Amino acid sequence: MATYKLNLATLQAAATLAGDVRNDGRLHLSRISRRSGVDPGVLSRITRQENRPSLATLGQLATAYKLTVDKFMLAD
Repeated sequence: MATYKLNLATLQAAATLAGDVRNDGRLHLSRISRRSGVDPGVLSRITRQENRPSLATLGQLATAYKLTVDKFMLAD
């Protein structure tokens, strides 16, 4: 399965607009998980850049925040 690099800036901006960030500005992974259907553990590993998201995961995030998938992708 192909993987892609997540554009964290896009996720941060989308989550901020949707109210899915903590008071200190960090991403609220449980809220993002509920909104997108992506497991919170998977989100944690992706946002810490320990794993790369699949296209399906990027699609779930894009759908949740009403953006296109390419907005969440970074070129290697």
